[in-house]
Amino acid sequence: MISVHDAGTTDEVDPRISAIPLRDNGEALVDLREIGELRVDDRLSDAAGAYAHVRKCALQIM
Repeated sequence: MISVHDAGTTDEVDPRISAIPLRDNGEALVDLREIGELRVDDRLSDAAGAYAHVRKCALQIM
């Protein structure tokens, strides 16, 4: 299986990983650009700003 990323690169993906279903857990997304202590590289940014969004629990780990 081939996966195409927004950055325009292609990688082979292990079909066992691709078979794992993804579900939205409803946890809030946080825009890292709004966190003053962090710098976000915008070279691979997208119009929606999704490149800078992480789940709130991921931010708490940082």
